[in-house]
Amino acid sequence: MRQGMLVGLVAVLVCGALVAPAGAAPTRVTSATNEVMGLELAGSRLFYGELSGKGLLVTLTDPNNPKRRLYTASTPGSTSDDETGEYSSARSALAASADQLAFAQSTASGSAKYQQGVSSLKVLGGPPIGDLFELESCGHSDPYGPASASVDVDGPRIASTDCSGQIVIRDYTAPAQPTVTRVSPGQGLAAATIAVAGRYVAYNAYGIGPSAPSPTVTVVHDWVANTKLYEVPRQESFDLQADGKLASVKATPNATDCADHEAQWFSAAEPTAHVLPVRPCTTDVHIVGDRVAVVTNPEDSPSSQRLLTLAGTDGSVNYVARLGTRGMAGADHDFDGQRVAYSITNCAGNRDLFTESATAPQPRDEEQACPVLIRASTAGLGPSERTIPIVIECSRGCNALAIVRMRLGGKLVIVGSKRIRLTPDDPCTGGAQRYRLKLASPARREVRRRGSVKADLIVSTPDRAGVDRTTKRKLTLRAAKHNASATGSDCSS
Repeated sequence: MRQGMLVGLVAVLVCGALVAPAGAAPTRVTSATNEVMGLELAGSRLFYGELSGKGLLVTLTDPNNPKRRLYTASTPGSTSDDETGEYSSARSALAASADQLAFAQSTASGSAKYQQGVSSLKVLGGPPIGDLFELESCGHSDPYGPASASVDVDGPRIASTDCSGQIVIRDYTAPAQPTVTRVSPGQGLAAATIAVAGRYVAYNAYGIGPSAPSPTVTVVHDWVANTKLYEVPRQESFDLQADGKLASVKATPNATDCADHEAQWFSAAEPTAHVLPVRPCTTDVHIVGDRVAVVTNPEDSPSSQRLLTLAGTDGSVNYVARLGTRGMAGADHDFDGQRVAYSITNCAGNRDLFTESATAPQPRDEEQACPVLIRASTAGLGPSERTIPIVIECSRGCNALAIVRMRLGGKLVIVGSKRIRLTPDDPCTGGAQRYRLKLASPARREVRRRGSVKADLIVSTPDRAGVDRTTKRKLTLRAAKHNASATGSDCSS
C-alpha cells in the first residue's frame, strides 16, 4: 500500500527471548474515548475512526496537537428482519499516507422479500493539513447496484470504487491538476476490496446481480498501462507493495485461533503462495519493503499474548511491539516501512493509540492489571449530608463501580454506589482522590441513630483484558457534627 523501505535492524529473537536494540520507546499518541475502527499512519499523524453515540467520528491526531474531528458518518453495522425481509447496512473504510487521507462509506436499505432497495456511496479525501472534500457521491434505486466502501491510499494517490463498480485512482502528484484513471474489473463485475501501491492496484470483484457469478481470483493490475499483471486464488484480506508483491492472510473456515491463519505472499515472477513462518491472529496485513506486518502469537509466549510482527519475504521474523493479551490487543494496526501503529485497551476500557519505530523498536511489557487502592477506612456523614467521602487511587486509570454495603433490618444490602471512570491522561490518576458517594436514606438514618456503623466498601473494575477484579475494605460510617467543607479536589464529584 505505502511505499518505503525498512532500514537498519529490528528486534530479533535470540534463544527464545525478545531482544531490542537501542531506539525510541513506544509513543502513546492519544487515548481514544470510544471504540476505534481502523488505524492508519499519516506521516507523523494517526488517522482513525471512533465509534460513539453520535456515529463514526473520523479523527486525525498527533502527539503534539489536539484531535481534529474531520467528519461524522453513520455508525457501521447492519440489520435484517427474517419475517419482513427488510434490511439496512452502513459500511466504512479509511486509509492514509503522509500526503493524503481518504474515507468511504456505503449505505443500503430495502426489502429482500420484494427485491426493492436503495444504496449510496460517498468518498472523501484531502491532505492531512486540511479538510476532507467530497470526491465521489452516487447511488442506486435498485438493490443490486454496486456501491462498495473500499478505499486505499499510497503516497499522493487515492484509490476507491464508484457506483459503476469501477476502480477510480486519483493521483495528486500535481495537486492543481490531479489525474483520474478508471479501471474496469470486467463486464458485469464490480470491484470490492482494493489495495494500491505505485503503478499497481489489487482487487477482488463480484458479480452484479442476485445470480451473477463472482470471480474466484484476486487480480493485480497495472493501472498505468491498463493491463493485468497477474492473478492468484481469491484472497479475502490482502495488501500490495509498490513492486506488485501481494501479501495476504488466509483463514480456515470458522477460524477461532492463531493456528487457523496463514500469512503468505505472491509476486508477478512467482504468482504462487509463499507461506511465511508466522501464524497471524487477525486478518489485518500490511507489506512494505518486503516486510509483512501481522499480529502473531509466538510459540515462546503464553497462549494469550499478542505481538506485532514483521515477517520478511526472506523468512526472517522480527517482533516490534507487545500488544498484551488477546483481550487487550486492538484489531487494527498499520506499518509504513519506518513505523508501526497499534492500539491497546487501557484501564478506562477505552483505547490507547501507540506508534513504535520499525527500525529500532523497544517493545515493552504491557501489564494487564489496573490497580485500585482504597485509602481510607472511615467516612463521616454530616447533619444534612446525603453523601459520604470515599478515598480511592487508580494509578493507571479505571472504569470502576464503587458500592457500599451494610446491614439494615438484619439483611446485608447495598446502600450506595458510584461509577468512577479515569483515563490514563486524567490528572486524578496521580494519587489517592476523594469522591462523594450518595447513601440511601435508610442508611443515613441508621448512621445518625447509632452514631457509628460498620460497612463494606467494594470497588469492582475490569482489567485491561476485560476480566473483572474486586477490591474490598471494611469501612466505618460515622455521624459527624459538621458537614464537610464545600471545597475539594477536581475529583470530588
